[in-house]
Amino acid sequence: MDREKIITNAEFIMIDVEDVVNPYIVSSPPSEIRVQSIGDSVNLACSAGSAPLPDGKWFKDGRPVVPTAIRQEQKLTTSKLVIDQFKASDSGIYTCLFHNDKNRTVEADTNLILVNCGDPGAPINGQKLGSSYWTGESVTFICHPGYRLIGPAVRRCLPFGKWSGVQPSCISEKPHFISKPSSSAVTVREKQHVILPCKAAGFPHPVITWYKNGVAIEEKQLVETGHLEFKEIQFEDRGMYTCTAENLLGRDQLSYNITVQVPAKFVTKPEKFVTAYKSRDTLIKCDIFGYPTPEVKWKRSEKTISVDRHVISGNNLTIKNTTEEDKGTFSCWGVQQLDREKIKTDPELITIEVEDVGKLRICVKRKYLRQLKVEYFLRFIAGW
Repeated sequence: MDREKIITNAEFIMIDVEDVVNPYIVSSPPSEIRVQSIGDSVNLACSAGSAPLPDGKWFKDGRPVVPTAIRQEQKLTTSKLVIDQFKASDSGIYTCLFHNDKNRTVEADTNLILVNCGDPGAPINGQKLGSSYWTGESVTFICHPGYRLIGPAVRRCLPFGKWSGVQPSCISEKPHFISKPSSSAVTVREKQHVILPCKAAGFPHPVITWYKNGVAIEEKQLVETGHLEFKEIQFEDRGMYTCTAENLLGRDQLSYNITVQVPAKFVTKPEKFVTAYKSRDTLIKCDIFGYPTPEVKWKRSEKTISVDRHVISGNNLTIKNTTEEDKGTFSCWGVQQLDREKIKTDPELITIEVEDVGKLRICVKRKYLRQLKVEYFLRFIAGW
């Protein structure tokens, strides 16, 4: 066996000689990708070929990141990078780099940009709350004291880099009345329910104050809206009413001239029986009130009222130099025109009895005697 020659089966090795091919990019993401919203999924894939086949790596802003998958087939190497929940910090330049063992490399860059709307700025006399301007983020606007926000208080960053709504502004407003009466003259009936409107706008919100003939009115007459209310208006409530609206920036006012109509009526009814004395003047009162002032009418039953001795002055009838002819029944009433309505009171009857002057003296004497008796009695009691 020492001298025996043994021959094994021969193995053949086929050597395929190819030319060295430097790595080259077959496919790559766009040079810029705008990510619309935080939380979006981003898929990056690069393919490259070379001889020999290259290896693939990923970098973000020059720092290596672990690829999601690498596959080599059909003389191509494909490297993938998946970002499932994109966030603001994921923005940057991503590089897919391929190299082979011949130390040859090739790379492609993709800039990932998270869409943002930019700083919308703060309104004059106000401020902006919030500093994130990415898609889906919101900012809030408020105004400084004494100013009111006009426009949306919240704006949201929409896809494609635009803010929702319009930029708000902060303004201040002088007081002004939302509506004004066509005429300042107001005519009402006594005991009518009356409301004088006074609705003003402005910022800061104006303070409402009411005046009657220049004097401030108690708040108990005001309703919550600032209107002035009379549940049953009286004749004494007539006058000039002024509503003022005032804030730090100014003052405005409107006025109402209130006329209270009062239907004619007897304030006190006249005595039904009046004793007159011959040769004396006799005064008969017919106390009627109304507004506008009613006309007092007088009438005598079955006889006319003579002009020479019967004098009518206002609500009074004076009989000059009374005679026996003046006895009888008189009547008085009031007539008044309210708007288109004619008002007339019911007449009151007054019966006049005419007596001699001597009876007047007797009556006066008796009255004097009674007064003496009373004084004597009081003195007697005091002395007791």
